[in-house]
Amino acid sequence: MRAFLKVQEGCDAGCAYCILPMVRGRPRSRPLADAVAEAERLAAAGFREIVLTGIHLGLYGRDLGDGTDLAALVGAVAETPGLERLRLSSVEAGELTPQLLDAMRHPAVCPHLHLPLQSGDAQVLRAMRRPYSPAQFEAAVEFARLMLERPAITTDVMVGFPGETEEQFERTLDFCRRVRFSRMHVFPFSARHGTVAAAMPGQLAPAVIARRAARLRRLAAELAAGWAEGFVGTSVRVLFEREARPGVLVGYTDRYVRLSAPGPASLVGRAARVRCTGCDGPALRGQVERRGARRRG
Repeated sequence: MRAFLKVQEGCDAGCAYCILPMVRGRPRSRPLADAVAEAERLAAAGFREIVLTGIHLGLYGRDLGDGTDLAALVGAVAETPGLERLRLSSVEAGELTPQLLDAMRHPAVCPHLHLPLQSGDAQVLRAMRRPYSPAQFEAAVEFARLMLERPAITTDVMVGFPGETEEQFERTLDFCRRVRFSRMHVFPFSARHGTVAAAMPGQLAPAVIARRAARLRRLAAELAAGWAEGFVGTSVRVLFEREARPGVLVGYTDRYVRLSAPGPASLVGRAARVRCTGCDGPALRGQVERRGARRRG
């Protein structure tokens, strides 16, 4: 149903908490023609959605030396015959170029961006060695919302980084509330041997980190529920992935909201228009608009 196409390996960003550059090496990209050919094989095998992945996806093409970049890759893979959807796994906010966002306007590309934030406090971001400020991140989100129609903006946030004060954590809460992420992955800081952060002073007590993570997850649940509620009464396109139980299908909208609807098992593996009738927290309920369904292939 959904296939993951890895097109990039390695990273040289040097974030203070991350061990990946040491174990995965420098950025390396899969040649464009090779990636497109693999996408064609996946679509021919029946996969209706492809997710482009990489250790640092936004660096795609930098090492190829022929001008190829992520925007070019998105544009090429989006034309794959039989492909319903193309989704990006994760990109950095500073890598949202006009060219990339323009490529994402293709009908096959999901209006969904996963932009890792990590912290909403400028000082913590500097300590993490992240290459942006909260203001720059927020500007990138607003740019994406101008370029794309109602995009889903999801994120990763780390809590309890060494030295993070209560005030700095409150800034992160306020920032996430203001940006209105549609989904948040909350990660408690965990020291990785060999990283800069593991040797930093100001390591926080596990109980403090757990308390902050719980608060941020409560906010994440509120934001996700609000995002889902905004689709009630509208018609969305859903790719059904499985039967939750006999007669009830489950899938995801292009804006990455889980949706369940009554329907026959024959709709699994198909995309259909669904009228959203309600929501339960971050998940939608709906009724299939039969004329919108497509047959596999």
